[in-house]
Amino acid sequence: MIALLNYVDDFTGGFVSLHYIIKVDKDHAQVRATWDMSTDMSDTELISNFALTVEGKALNTRCSGGNKACKGADYATLSDPSVDCPVTFVITTNKPDVRNGSDVLRGPKTHDDVNFSG
Repeated sequence: MIALLNYVDDFTGGFVSLHYIIKVDKDHAQVRATWDMSTDMSDTELISNFALTVEGKALNTRCSGGNKACKGADYATLSDPSVDCPVTFVITTNKPDVRNGSDVLRGPKTHDDVNFSG
């Protein structure tokens, strides 16, 4: 679990309950994605849904329906590892904030990675 208690958001000045680390690694055409997210146990925030896509294809995150924590991994095979591949994520909770991001696994690189955290 990610133990970041009493973290204050620099943008809003408010308490941030959701903490996450998402890593996506490319090795030739093979992609491995891992994630570890949690909400503060003392807060009422729950993870409603976590969507992660690689090359526009949804990975099976098995993370929905009101969890306090979600940790896992999934794999994908790129259709053409020599071209740039978009990676996107969206995390929703029972609170109005939505966390999302995007990056690119670079095609010319045999090995590449993207990381998201908050």
